[in-house]
Amino acid sequence: MLTTVDQMKLNKYIREHALGDLYYVNMCEAIGKVNKVKDIEFLEYFVNFVIKEFSSKDQISMKFITKIISIIISFVGWIYDDNGKIDSELLDRIRSLEEYYDEFLERTKSKNDPDFRSNYLQSLLKKVEKLYPEEKKSESVVEYLKEIDNLKQKLNTLNKKFESLTKSYEALKKDYEKKSQSLITSNNELSDVRSKLEQKEKTIEQFLDDIKRIEEKVDFLEKEVSNLGEVNSNLLPYKEKAKELTLLVEQLSECIAKYEEKEQNRIMQVKTTETIKTLLYQQLLARSSNIDDLMSELKKMGYSATKDEIHQLMNELKTRINIVRNFFAGKPEYSIIPPNVVKNGTFDIKVPNGTKYYDIFLAADFQIKEMNTGTIKRFDKINNYCTENNINLVLNLGDLFEGKTSRNVSYEDAMTNISCVEKAISLIPKTESIYYAVIGGNHDEKMFRFGIDPISMLSNEREDFINLGYEHCTITFNGSKSLLTSFAIHHPSNFDYTIHFNEDGLDSKKTLEELEIFYRNQGRTRDDSYIDIFGHMHKSLFNYPDSYYFLPAFMEKISDGGACHLRVYFDENMKIKYMLFMPLSLREKLVKNGEILYKKTLIK
Repeated sequence: MLTTVDQMKLNKYIREHALGDLYYVNMCEAIGKVNKVKDIEFLEYFVNFVIKEFSSKDQISMKFITKIISIIISFVGWIYDDNGKIDSELLDRIRSLEEYYDEFLERTKSKNDPDFRSNYLQSLLKKVEKLYPEEKKSESVVEYLKEIDNLKQKLNTLNKKFESLTKSYEALKKDYEKKSQSLITSNNELSDVRSKLEQKEKTIEQFLDDIKRIEEKVDFLEKEVSNLGEVNSNLLPYKEKAKELTLLVEQLSECIAKYEEKEQNRIMQVKTTETIKTLLYQQLLARSSNIDDLMSELKKMGYSATKDEIHQLMNELKTRINIVRNFFAGKPEYSIIPPNVVKNGTFDIKVPNGTKYYDIFLAADFQIKEMNTGTIKRFDKINNYCTENNINLVLNLGDLFEGKTSRNVSYEDAMTNISCVEKAISLIPKTESIYYAVIGGNHDEKMFRFGIDPISMLSNEREDFINLGYEHCTITFNGSKSLLTSFAIHHPSNFDYTIHFNEDGLDSKKTLEELEIFYRNQGRTRDDSYIDIFGHMHKSLFNYPDSYYFLPAFMEKISDGGACHLRVYFDENMKIKYMLFMPLSLREKLVKNGEILYKKTLIK
């Protein structure tokens, strides 16, 4: 159930993310309730939120409402696909959204937003009409829903009044029972007094007997005291031994105290060192600085360090962070800058002569936030599928990591990102003869702000990971970059627009513009490559006429998440004959979901 706090966190997440960067799994994580909130609860909240905004406010954010309507469209589709049920009242509320919008425009004298009405509001109504058709009512759905709300309010009032009368009745009942019990208690007290008097007389007699026994015990103890002198002489050796042991315990306690003091000083020194590293990192993020500047800043903060100590600490930081030194400012200055990475690389696959086909596993958009059991399980699924199908190459098309970055770049964010990559280095399952060739995407590039290159970190310490650079990479067979011996993979950081269909089918204009820029920068054209394959779009889409393929995201909570098994067939001259794409659904194990046979059309 979504609490008020959950709703505030949810609204905050939606406001801070662009329309194309809203994901189901991130919404659940934003409220800390993964797998605990049902889709129908999300849908009901979002619908009621939009109605409340249109009904009660004079000024609203249409950009925010547009995001909410887009989310409602997705949830309606997901619930239908999962054979879920949406009750008739909630469907009526969805169908009434356009009337509420019209009332809002009339009440506030606002201008109509044609794009919002056509591309979002009416698209939602058409989808509901298609998936959940119903005969139209003669009366206004808005009026019908308002009447239901009025009846619900009256019912709530009656329920509250009934609860109040019930509490009054219970109070009277308890008071009556209490007074009845008081009468019973008064009658019992008289008999208790009589029995206590009789007990007192017996107690006095018992005291006299006890006094007699105590006197006898005193005589016995006086005799025992006279014998203690003899016993004390027998105990002297043991007393000397006790003194030695006591001295040893004191010496041990003194050693433990010194060790604890030394350990406490060591811990304080480690904390101080980490604090100084934090201050150095923050200073270098803010501006270029020489060693004297850094020493001065540390002194202002109440810390001191020699030049050699600062050099040593920066060398520790440089193992993970791109710190550079500039010699053109008199004294050498240090600064943190984005790493210098390849964004238009080439990766060659050696295929022996006579090979009929070569298998490749395609995946994109893992967006690892932490190396939990779910993340490890996703890699296990890939390794198991590759082992079963004799595949030894996985092409990862970007966004391997999520990349944490807040509005103010901080040392804590940098350490969070580094920790995530270091855990991936140690925890991603290794399988013999399976290699991951990875290009970086826009989420990986978030770490550039901290001077971190996550793909290089991973590939430098894991032999089974290969760094393909960032954003674009040309894949060649046997070193030939030609039409029948190469194809390209992409995860461009500026690729942020809606893919939609028009009367002529899929609109490829902007996609093709991105590709033209990529090939033009190489001095090539799209006719020099067999096909283009994209990550980043989080959807599975194959455009046969324009020769490109969008790879779905490899994320558990995305409804159409998955990957692809690509088989490249060769002719006798080791040229690409055709390609077979086999989309894979992300379930308990990866399952083939059909086949797409693709052959490049050559135009003379």
